[in-house]
Amino acid sequence: MIVEGLGLMVAGMGVVFAFLTLLVFAMMISAKVLKRFTDADVTGRPLGKPRAATFQQAGDDLAEIAVAIAAVKACARS
Repeated sequence: MIVEGLGLMVAGMGVVFAFLTLLVFAMMISAKVLKRFTDADVTGRPLGKPRAATFQQAGDDLAEIAVAIAAVKACARS
C-alpha cells in the first residue's frame, strides 16, 4: 500500500514537473515571437525616442487634473 502511494506521488510530481517545464519553454518561445512587436508603437515611431511635450499639452493635463479635483470636492460636500 505504501509502495503504491509512493508510486502515485512520483507519477504526480512527474506530471507537474513536465507541465511546468513545458510552460517555461512556451513562455520563452512567446517572448521571442512577441519581442519584435514591442520595438515600435502603433504610429511606427520607435519607443526609445520620447516625444517632446509642449506647453499646451502640459496645460491640458493640468486642466484635466483640476477638473477631477473639483469634481471630487463637489461630491464630498454633498
